[in-house]
Amino acid sequence: MDAIYGGSPTSNGRERALDSATPLLEDTIEDDSLSTIDSLALSPSVLAASPPRPPTPSPSTSRCMTTPQRVVTGRRKRSLHHQEHLAVLREMQVADIQQQELNRAQRECHLQMALEESRQAREQEAALRAEEHSQTAAFNQAFLNVMGMLVQAMSGRRE
Repeated sequence: MDAIYGGSPTSNGRERALDSATPLLEDTIEDDSLSTIDSLALSPSVLAASPPRPPTPSPSTSRCMTTPQRVVTGRRKRSLHHQEHLAVLREMQVADIQQQELNRAQRECHLQMALEESRQAREQEAALRAEEHSQTAAFNQAFLNVMGMLVQAMSGRRE
C-alpha cells in the first residue's frame, strides 16, 4: 500500500472509504453465512463434507471507489434454487440417519446371533466332555475289574 499511495497520510481519502466499508461488508457476509448454516440445521458431518466457500471480492470492492457505497444489512432473500438445495440436503440427512439406524440394528442382530452360536458351541463342547469323562470312567472301572480278577486268579494258583 505504501508503494501505491506513497505512504503519505494526506491521500485523497479513497482508502479511508474502503476501510470504513470493509467491516460492514464483512459483518454482512458473516451474518449471512451464519444464518444460512443455522437455517440448515445439519449435522457436523454434513457441514464438514461441504465447507463453505470463502467470499469472493466483487469487482466494486476490488477497485478504488470515489464515493462509499451504501451497505444494506439484514437478511438476503433466498432463491428457490437455494431452497431446493436445502430440501435435498435435508432428505439426504434423513436417509443417512435411517441407514445408520438400519446398520446399527443389523450389527446388534449379528452380535446376538454370534453370542447365541457361541453359547451353543460351549454347551455342545461341555456335553462332549461329560460323555468322554463318563466313557473314561467306565473304561477305568472295567480295567480295574479285570485286574482284580487277574490278581485273584494269580493268587489262587500260588496257593
